[in-house]
Amino acid sequence: LNVPVEKLYIYDHQQMPDKMQVKLEFENKEEYGLGIAMPKGKVRVFKKDPADDMLEFVGEDMIDHTPRKEKLSLYIGNAFDIVPEYKTTDAKYSEHQAIGSHEVQIRNRKDTAVTVFVDEKFSSGINWKISNNSLKFEKKDSATARFKVNIEADSTATVTYTTTETW
Repeated sequence: LNVPVEKLYIYDHQQMPDKMQVKLEFENKEEYGLGIAMPKGKVRVFKKDPADDMLEFVGEDMIDHTPRKEKLSLYIGNAFDIVPEYKTTDAKYSEHQAIGSHEVQIRNRKDTAVTVFVDEKFSSGINWKISNNSLKFEKKDSATARFKVNIEADSTATVTYTTTETW
């Protein structure tokens, strides 16, 4: 099958402090040769190697039962040539508030430019805001802020921001 796939590089320091996750997203549609209910189980991903036209194993993930016309997101492993480094540069705590300054450095050792997503997650029941951010972020949901970082080939990008959490 030749299914259009979006490749995402996602960094979530709470989940994997020193790894950049690689995810593939696609839609389960008839026009891509899919479009049927997919049963729960293992999905293996292969890619054709242009050098010899052979299929190479890329990764695998488990999926839940997935109806047709729905999006699938597969975690297929970690990027070894995109290196994240997270640190908290300042922190202040009081009875009902935590303020932290954060820095995420991402080194792209690929020969091509990449776009990565840096996710900052918050616990449920926490009121949060981000300030002093070096890049704009998207509020993905009530517990996730996502920064989109474009990094040139063989270069480094740094994202800085301050979180204020109250409860």
